Amino acid sequence: MQESIHTNSKRPTFEILHIYERDNPDKYWKSFLIETIYNNKNIGNEHNDIITLYFRCVGEKQDPELSFRAIHTILKNDNNVIVSETISLTCGSLGIWHNDYKGNRLGRWLFNEIVTWAKQWPNADVNSIRLGPADATEDNLERRNKMYTGVGLEFDYDDNENRTGRSREMKASKLIILSSWKKENGGNIVIHNIDDYINELIKESESLKREMENKKLRINSLNQKLSIMESKTIKGILRRTSSRTSRGIIKFLNLIFKDS
Repeated sequence: MQESIHTNSKRPTFEILHIYERDNPDKYWKSFLIETIYNNKNIGNEHNDIITLYFRCVGEKQDPELSFRAIHTILKNDNNVIVSETISLTCGSLGIWHNDYKGNRLGRWLFNEIVTWAKQWPNADVNSIRLGPADATEDNLERRNKMYTGVGLEFDYDDNENRTGRSREMKASKLIILSSWKKENGGNIVIHNIDDYINELIKESESLKREMENKKLRINSLNQKLSIMESKTIKGILRRTSSRTSRGIIKFLNLIFKDS
């Protein structure tokens, strides 16, 4: 078995996902900050490449930290010959466990990025994925199975409802990269570069600041006009009263504003 040539498949460290509702792609749903971390680890004759995709909903408090993770492992003998090459697409656990984040292809997008990363080692054996009952709920069963089968995984199921089972052996080269999630392809997800996103926020902030300043100027202008109107009203009252009454009003006003 020959060692695969690594391709440049690294993602930007930070990205923003703007997600719209799956059944109504024109209606905005949520935005997520995606952080992609790559690690390498060597233990004896074993070399590991690890990808972790952390995701956090923008504008919401989120705890604990949520992520998708995968690992590529090469094991060599003492003569530096490859004995095995495998990829775990789930690192033993995978899923969107936060109910508020389910249903709009976030998990499918994250898993698709894992698959994209994994395909740089086409000769690697994909570790079997075990489907358990925990995420085979009525509202999640179909989505979960589609996420896996959509990228080319085939399963031997334990029951007629396809709730539990195990994926068959396959090479990473047989994995399928999807693009149906893209809004431009009829999907509901748009990726934004983090720099572009921050620049948009800055522009929006500056626009709101200008709007507030214009409103302040408008309020000051209205206050000045109101003061002029009030002044003219008082003068009109004084002109319409006798001089004696006017002097009484003036004394009264002086008493009011004496200590102001």
